[in-house]
Amino acid sequence: MTFMEVCGQVAEKGMLLMRPHDDGPLQYEVRPWVEQCPGWVIVDSMTAGVCLQIYKAASDEIKQKLEQKSAMEVIRICWYIYRQISEQT
Repeated sequence: MTFMEVCGQVAEKGMLLMRPHDDGPLQYEVRPWVEQCPGWVIVDSMTAGVCLQIYKAASDEIKQKLEQKSAMEVIRICWYIYRQISEQT
C-alpha cells in the first residue's frame, strides 16, 4: 500500500507500524503496534492526520509529486507545511 493508504489505515485503526514492502518502491506494509520491532517505524495518528489533511488540500500536481516521494520525505514536507500554517494563525 502507498503511504497515503497507510495514513488512511492509521486514521481508522490508530497507531500502526510500517516498513517498506517488497512489492516495489514506495509500497509499505503495516502491522498493529504492540511493541517496537526492529526495521519497523511507528506511524501515529497525529502524523497521519497532518499528512492526510495536507494531501487532500493539495492540487493534483502536488499530489502527484508527493506520491513519488518516500514516506519519510512526505512526513517532513507535511510537518513543515503544518508548522508554517500554524505560525500564521
